[in-house]
Amino acid sequence: MLISERLRQEHTAYLEETPWPAPATKMQPDARILRTTDVAALSTLFGDAAECIQLTAGRFHATAVTVQLRHLRMTRLTASTGVQLRIEPPAPRLLLGYLSDGNPQPIANGQAWFQTDVLLVPGGGLSLTIPNSGSTVWIEIDREHLARIVPPLLAVAGQDRAVTLPLSLPPYRKLDRAISDVFELAAERHAREFAPDTTILERTLSAALTAPLRTSQPRVQRKTSLRRTELVYRVEQYMWEHIEEAPSLRMICAATGARMRSLIYAFESVVGMSPMQYLKIRRLNAARRKLQHPSANQWRIADIAADCGFWHMGHFGSDYKQLFDITPSQTSDLPATTVDYLELTSNAR
Repeated sequence: MLISERLRQEHTAYLEETPWPAPATKMQPDARILRTTDVAALSTLFGDAAECIQLTAGRFHATAVTVQLRHLRMTRLTASTGVQLRIEPPAPRLLLGYLSDGNPQPIANGQAWFQTDVLLVPGGGLSLTIPNSGSTVWIEIDREHLARIVPPLLAVAGQDRAVTLPLSLPPYRKLDRAISDVFELAAERHAREFAPDTTILERTLSAALTAPLRTSQPRVQRKTSLRRTELVYRVEQYMWEHIEEAPSLRMICAATGARMRSLIYAFESVVGMSPMQYLKIRRLNAARRKLQHPSANQWRIADIAADCGFWHMGHFGSDYKQLFDITPSQTSDLPATTVDYLELTSNAR
């Protein structure tokens, strides 16, 4: 489990109580375009066991285009700032991801994720740090169907840890072009006339993923990276359980049994920053989530800040403005999340 129980409960309640737009009808295949200024809304793209926070400074906005095909669900996510995603895919499904645009330089479970890599998340969860703006593409697929279209991948998919498949440039470009065509056509206003050929798409995916299995060894998440990811999670648990004490780095080390140097290195390798900096960012994101809650006007900003471990309103307001480029009082005025549903033709091959 990569998401603390307290955060999971708060996050689930937030998503349930926030009036997300719902589709009028449901067709297969279909597409939706999500536009949001609420980083928590990105969690809805990956199911209940997912969480997203803003990591780097700037006014956040994101667009996510999702296309549901017969056996695949593909999402292209473009964010204006760095974010952190935590995903725990359901057992019968696998998650594939690759970098599409920009130079986000992400860290996946404590390991670098390069431009032409395909990331396979078979289970055990994914902690993904994307420190720069850019686009990522995610493909959700049933295990059994992936085994049919890419048989050699079955052994790799049996791992509990994330696996990286290094692609050479030609198959990477071909895969990206095929998937980008689907997104671009789905997003156009004449999408009702669009019937994607899933057979061609799956053949392209199969060819791209089979090549690195023949020519190179997939990179399985190292045990050291797994230990660092788990340490970061334990520290977060401790921080939330002792939020009123504002624990120092020494207190955290004593409570978790970690050496200070090991703790600092774990955070830098998993989330790309120091422990105290990251924990403050998480608390600021928790405060923003509360301020964007539909009933936030019933609470005082000072109470929300204190609940997230900020006792000095001047410091809280300054830190909040520096990260989100808005003041706490301006948060409730942000544009609402919108979702446009596009019904595609039902004769997708």
